[in-house]
Amino acid sequence: MLTNQILKHFNINGQIKNIRPIHGGNIHKSYLVQTYKDDVLTSYLLQKVNSTVFKHPHLIGQNIQIINDCLHQAEYQFESLQIILTKQGELGFRGNKETYWRVFSYIEHTSSFSTAISSDMAFDVSSAFGYFSRNIQSINFNNIHTSIPDFHNLKKRLVDFRNSIHRNKVQRLKYCQKEVNWLQNNVHLVHQFTTLELPIRLVHADAKIGNVLFDMKTHQVKAIIDWDTIMPSSILFDFGDLVRSMACNCDENERDLSKIYFDTNYLFAIKSGFYEHWANSLVKVEREHLILAAKVLIIVQSIRFLTDYLEGDLYYQTQYEEHNWRRAQNQIALAQSFIQQIPN
Repeated sequence: MLTNQILKHFNINGQIKNIRPIHGGNIHKSYLVQTYKDDVLTSYLLQKVNSTVFKHPHLIGQNIQIINDCLHQAEYQFESLQIILTKQGELGFRGNKETYWRVFSYIEHTSSFSTAISSDMAFDVSSAFGYFSRNIQSINFNNIHTSIPDFHNLKKRLVDFRNSIHRNKVQRLKYCQKEVNWLQNNVHLVHQFTTLELPIRLVHADAKIGNVLFDMKTHQVKAIIDWDTIMPSSILFDFGDLVRSMACNCDENERDLSKIYFDTNYLFAIKSGFYEHWANSLVKVEREHLILAAKVLIIVQSIRFLTDYLEGDLYYQTQYEEHNWRRAQNQIALAQSFIQQIPN
């Protein structure tokens, strides 16, 4: 179904002037929509939700509404996601059994980054995520639907990885045996992390610089976006993802592994920013295992990319056949650089 036909189901103002794809996301297909009415140009974000990843997308919309209400009451200082309802008052439109579309107000005059361009930016992003997560802690867990069951079930991630190796469904194991061997030799860190008794909190669960919008002129944080995965879990997952996405000079799509370097200066900036809002709330077991969490999140992301590669690229959007394999190599190189500099 064409996107302009989809948009007819939503309460958008004006006549559609332009629709163009937004590239860069790993999960959903996104489009910038611009409408024109009474000399006013209005922008919207249209998304086709990945129904393979999110089985019940309408429940995500309910989560976003709950989070918005909480942030409004907390006088949250950043901009938040505003859902545009359908003409029937729904949170999204189901085109057929396999397609679900949603529309958000577009946050104007913003830019995004795939990596941090300075330690100051890394600090600001980490602080912003810490501020965001602190502001949603008053939400009752029972009111939040788990959008992806077992998302942070690391034991299941390892089982899925082993199964993908055993099945070798699309005959790709021969290409990535080196990466499989390295991960198998280092999963003891993941096992160590799973033994920790960590408090359960409400977390973003995809805390990376790519999910931050910056003011186009000042580069100040303007919004934390992509709330699809917000769920009860350990706050250390958010910290680990922040380190994974910002303590490297390259993003996860860089294919030249000689460029991959873990920057400890950025690590300490991220930790300082995170502590701005969480220093007084972390318990001992959380404070003592921040570094382990960061290492584990990088290793687990490597496992996720490689599992998806072995399964035939079912989860992440890819631009070429070896994309998930190359992403896994990238993250393994990052983990190796991290472990070399901070062994324990």
